[in-house]
Amino acid sequence: TDGIARLEFKNDQRESTVGLFGNSSDDFLIGHGGGTVIKIDVGQVTTFAGDVKLSKASGSTTQSFVPASGQSSQIKFMQDDGSTQDARIFAPEGVTKLAFEAGTTEMMRMSSTGIGIGTALPDTNLHIHKASAGSVDSNSLSALTIEGNDHTALQFLTPATKNAIIYFGDLTNDVG
Repeated sequence: TDGIARLEFKNDQRESTVGLFGNSSDDFLIGHGGGTVIKIDVGQVTTFAGDVKLSKASGSTTQSFVPASGQSSQIKFMQDDGSTQDARIFAPEGVTKLAFEAGTTEMMRMSSTGIGIGTALPDTNLHIHKASAGSVDSNSLSALTIEGNDHTALQFLTPATKNAIIYFGDLTNDVG
């Protein structure tokens, strides 16, 4: 009465079920202990009854997300109803980068050239991009670039009784 096709595994203490059952739909369900643990609907949306933990098999050395051809590997964080993307971590296809989005706006990208905050193409190890400064590149000796289209500043905030300090050092004088 509650199954279209199902495979049951039972003994005196445990019960698990795999197949199309329970709600007379085309959803593929995996049940355990009388309840649904995993549901995959016809749109390939997977619903888990509890927290999801990804772990490597014993002896395995890698954990992989393999996307379909033409797609990027990604983890999306969605609203409860699945309608709105809150955030996304993804690896853009064809490049060795990792990007982070808040909503649908890319906020940071890590690549072989550095980390870009507000830019997908960091000029240095760390590139903070508020707005374009125009056709100008960072000095090749720079490890940090702070870019804007107006006055640009580096600000240190401390309590009134404390100092903001930048130390410069070399082999003979490590504080100065």
